[in-house]
Amino acid sequence: MNTSRPNVIFSTEGFTAHADLATRVDEKAVKLLRHAHPRTLLVRINLRLEKPHSGTPHFLARASAEGGGPDHVAHAIGVRPEAALNSVIDKLERVLSACAGARKHAWHHPHAIELPVTLPKAV
Repeated sequence: MNTSRPNVIFSTEGFTAHADLATRVDEKAVKLLRHAHPRTLLVRINLRLEKPHSGTPHFLARASAEGGGPDHVAHAIGVRPEAALNSVIDKLERVLSACAGARKHAWHHPHAIELPVTLPKAV
């Protein structure tokens, strides 16, 4: 099942997703697509129903954000599909924010290793 947004791919395995779940994925994915550093071009969300022989059924969610650099991936487990989706999207949001913070820090605070000359000391 694909969503209406072309840069968000939502798929399910083991069950059929209702329209409300697909709408929730669209609303949450907007939060991921607003990132500019690193720029997120495509978000893939996969939700799978696991029915183990012993234990209760649960949902496994996997989300990945693809862009110009390395892909970022997050996983989550929940008893309900909405809980698993919320958790995995929040985890991916934190990963993207941390990556943006690391890039911004490296850009604003270059080290002597990155430059061919030594940096002067501030007085």
